Amino acid sequence: MRTYGKLREKIKSKFGTIGAFADAWNKNRATVSNKLNGLAPWTNADIEAACNLLDISLEEVRDYFFY
Repeated sequence: MRTYGKLREKIKSKFGTIGAFADAWNKNRATVSNKLNGLAPWTNADIEAACNLLDISLEEVRDYFFY
């Protein structure tokens, strides 16, 4: 199961907490937690929105979201 460690680090460096990231994304904190813990899927729209919030470039997407 993927736990998105690098993505978590990016979120914490940019927003301080997962909760602040969830608020900025207008998502429920439990939903974001489930995605980061591999319990809920990331849609293409989710990935795009997260990348925009986190300033993740197209070239970096693979490093944060895919094996």
